[in-house]
Amino acid sequence: MESVTLTRQALYEMVWAFPMRTLSQRYHISDVGLRKACLKRNIPLQKPGYWLKTKRSKPVPLPPVPASFKGKESVTLEVRRADAAPTFPAKPAPGSRLNTQFLWME
Repeated sequence: MESVTLTRQALYEMVWAFPMRTLSQRYHISDVGLRKACLKRNIPLQKPGYWLKTKRSKPVPLPPVPASFKGKESVTLEVRRADAAPTFPAKPAPGSRLNTQFLWME
């Protein structure tokens, strides 16, 4: 798998340019994991309603990246390949308790 190393400033710019879900789909990380990586590096995140405001062309000030940071300045993310098929759990055996809780595609 291909990996990308981003600086703190580059990660900040990506997070403020695209929603977390969009970035998490591109990289092998959940949106919660990406959020934790940002918080660990003292990168400010959007407040609820940010993407709705930007969609409606309302001005939203961007907070600066705090300069006072002591820690790892970079983060390494793995890039998802476009042709990689999603993996699904194995189909449960008939009669098992899981079979009644989930719908499985045939």
